[in-house]
Amino acid sequence: MKSDFWDTSALLALQCSKDDFHDAAESAFSGRCCAAVRSRAEFYCAATGRMRINADVALALLESLDEFVEWLPLSAADESRVIAEAPRRGLQGRILYDALIAESAVKAGRKVIVTANPTHFRHVLPRGEIIDLTLPK
Repeated sequence: MKSDFWDTSALLALQCSKDDFHDAAESAFSGRCCAAVRSRAEFYCAATGRMRINADVALALLESLDEFVEWLPLSAADESRVIAEAPRRGLQGRILYDALIAESAVKAGRKVIVTANPTHFRHVLPRGEIIDLTLPK
C-alpha cells in the first residue's frame, strides 16, 4: 500500500486545499489509509486553530475521514509506557504527541508513516520509513 499510516499533519494536508502540502498529500494517497485515534482531536484542534477553519467545516472535514481512514487505538498501558520513556528518549513538548502517534503505527505493524512533520517522526521512529510530504517533487 503506497499510503500506509498517516499522521495528523498528512491528514490535514490531504483534507485542506489551502495547506502547503496538499498536492503532495493527494499524490501520496492511495484511497485508504490508517491513522491514530489521537489524530482526530489533533486534526480538529489544528484545523480550527492554526489553519483558522470554521468549526463546522473542520468537523465536516474530520468526519469525512471516516470514509477512508481506519482509526487505530493505543491502549492506556501503551500510552503510559511511551510517556514514562519520554525523558530517556529526549522527548519534550509537542513531540510527545508524535511519539504516541508513532506508537499506534508500531503496535498495528505499520512500517510506513506519511507526514508533513518528518523531523519529529525521524526522532521518535528512527527505523521507520517516512514518506515526507515536505520534499519538493
